[in-house]
Amino acid sequence: MKYLEVPSLSHLSTLLTGCDAGDSLIYGRLEAYTCKRAGSDKKLYKELNQQYEELSKSPDSQEALSTSPFGPLSLSTSRRTFISLISTLNASFPDYDFSELKPEHFRKEQSLHNCINDINTTLTSVLPESQAFLSRLWNTLEAEIKVTECDLYSYIPDTDSDPFSEEGNIWCFNYFFFNKKLRRVVFFTCRAASKINGRDPASGDYGWSVEDQIAEEMDL
Repeated sequence: MKYLEVPSLSHLSTLLTGCDAGDSLIYGRLEAYTCKRAGSDKKLYKELNQQYEELSKSPDSQEALSTSPFGPLSLSTSRRTFISLISTLNASFPDYDFSELKPEHFRKEQSLHNCINDINTTLTSVLPESQAFLSRLWNTLEAEIKVTECDLYSYIPDTDSDPFSEEGNIWCFNYFFFNKKLRRVVFFTCRAASKINGRDPASGDYGWSVEDQIAEEMDL
């Protein structure tokens, strides 16, 4: 997966990063990737595709693989989607290896309305005056990825070995907006970290409100 520099998504990520939510700090990222495979992605695709293709031929595995969130993994299109999401995670978190993830680590979201409601409810609960941000968020996503045409997936973190189980994390959500026609994925990951050990060491900042940032922009 190749990272795409999309200024509007980068700006939203900046607005979320380090936002003060009372007893926690919010860290969010919205990143776009093209589904074109290159380098290590090609190797990973070849290995996982072959692995699941062989498993799908085994009578003992057919029932489990036929009910994956991506459709029957006996189909190359289903395997391609599954591997694309793994590659997206690998690209977004280069210090971690997600190649051992299983289909059950993902969930296909059946309703865009429910997805929007979940994200809005979660962010509103920690950023109670965030309506300006949420409006900008959904307008930007529709412009960049056409959310109404996307397949929606979420990643269910494994508490043993991934970046979402770090000490201090209170909650997180991880959504993929996958537009097969555009051959693009937008990954939206967001977490709340306790202020006790949730400071972003790279920024040196303890947090601010998304409303302050939007208001500052409007004054410029």
